[in-house]
Amino acid sequence: MYGGKADSLLRLKSNGFKVPEFFMIDINDYKQFLEDNNLMEKIERYLKDGKRELISLAIINGKINEKLKSKIKEEFKKLNSKFGTIKV
Repeated sequence: MYGGKADSLLRLKSNGFKVPEFFMIDINDYKQFLEDNNLMEKIERYLKDGKRELISLAIINGKINEKLKSKIKEEFKKLNSKFGTIKV
């Protein structure tokens, strides 16, 4: 299962629109990332306190577990094979 942005990109691509190559992170992996970093609690607190700008900062500073790192690296390798070197 994937999120709304991935769904939109897939629909555009399937309807013949030019969409850059991309890969998707499964929503369950994203939820695990949020859980691993206690981000849902932080997001709820930031929303309650009117500090929305801190949400993206908290996500950017989150730690990615080894399983997800491995999946992301594998997807980058697939893109590399199509387009040349992409720094991971």
